[in-house]
Amino acid sequence: MLRFFSVVFFLILTFSFQVAYACSCAQGGYWVSEFVEDKVIFEGQVLGTIWLGDETDSPMENSETTFKLIKPYIGPSNSKTKVQHHSQGPACGMYYVMGNKSLITAYKNSKDAITTNSCTSNAVPEITLLDYFENNNDIYIPSRRECPDEQIDNLDDPKNCHFWSDEAAKQRREAMNLRWRKKREEAKKKGN
Repeated sequence: MLRFFSVVFFLILTFSFQVAYACSCAQGGYWVSEFVEDKVIFEGQVLGTIWLGDETDSPMENSETTFKLIKPYIGPSNSKTKVQHHSQGPACGMYYVMGNKSLITAYKNSKDAITTNSCTSNAVPEITLLDYFENNNDIYIPSRRECPDEQIDNLDDPKNCHFWSDEAAKQRREAMNLRWRKKREEAKKKGN
C-alpha cells in the first residue's frame, strides 16, 4: 500500500510542475477599423530571428525577428523594425523564414516593444486588411459564435455572417494568391 501511495505522490508531483501552453484565439466581433486602432501593421522582409531566452519577462516573447520595412500601414517608420514573439505553435507562436515578405500585424506590449502572435496575426485575413488600407473598405468581422451555420450563407445578414462561408473563404484565398503572384512577377522583373 505504501508503494502505491508513493507512486501516486510521485506522479502528482511530476505533473504539477509542467507548464503547458495551448493556443486558442477568440476572434471576431469587430469592425476592421476597430481592430487596427491599437495595432502596428506593416509589410516587411525577414532579415533574421534571434532567441531571447530568458531576457524578457514573458515566456510568450522569447524570440525577436528583425524586418526590413517595405510598406508601413500603421506604426513603424524606421527602415528596420524588431518584433518580439514566441516561436512555438502551441503557444500561439510565429515562425518567420529569412528573406520572406510578410504582412505583420502586431501590438505594443506594456514595455513598448512590438509584439505579435498567431492570434493577432490571423484575427483579420490579410486580404481584408489590405482592402481596408488600400480601398477604405471597412467590414464587420463576425465571431463564429454570432453566426450559426444557417446564417453563414445569408448575404442579407447585418452581422456579415457570409464572411465565414466557403465561398467567401475561397474568394479571399484567390485574392491572396493573385497578390503574391503579382509580387513574385515584380521580383522576377527586378532580377532581370
